[in-house]
Amino acid sequence: MATGKLPNLDLFSSQLQRDYHALRMEATLILERCLSEEDGGLFERFIEAQIAQEIPPVALMRELADDLNQRIQSCRQRLFDLRENMGRDLKKLTGIDLNSFYTAQDLEYWLLQLMAGCYPQVESRIANAPIECKLEVFDLMTHTQETATAVVRQQTMFEHLYDALMDWTLALGAVSARTAWQAALHDHFVQNIWMNRL
Repeated sequence: MATGKLPNLDLFSSQLQRDYHALRMEATLILERCLSEEDGGLFERFIEAQIAQEIPPVALMRELADDLNQRIQSCRQRLFDLRENMGRDLKKLTGIDLNSFYTAQDLEYWLLQLMAGCYPQVESRIANAPIECKLEVFDLMTHTQETATAVVRQQTMFEHLYDALMDWTLALGAVSARTAWQAALHDHFVQNIWMNRL
């Protein structure tokens, strides 16, 4: 029986907000798990399952994409810091300026090829240094390359997930726009029928 009262939109809005935050939290936790396991498959399957069940809000997808983009930028900053820290420590140990070995190649590639591409040149310059110094240099450069390798793996995973999420977001945005457009056309069509009858 109609009461003439409007539904409680605040309660409806609160429920939507709770669902939104719960979904956001779940996605973040899954992303953290992907990071620890170095496998983005779980996050992809989670998003695909959400799309298959009930289309998630486009705003949520954009938030997750922003989160991934920030993680990508963080990885890039870590790679830059790795190079800077190693350069500082190497100069302190040996007096060698690392910039003389740095080429115009991508930072990621250069760090991943550190032992093969840069270490032999450094080693030849410290041929007469004490063995302790040589070992420190070897450990420093080995550790830097290993850390860079892990960071690049994370960055590659985040970039893949970001690209996939942006594709899904564009597709969902198109579906949402088409649905709204069709609804508007339908309402306009029904309104015209009623106007013609009057």
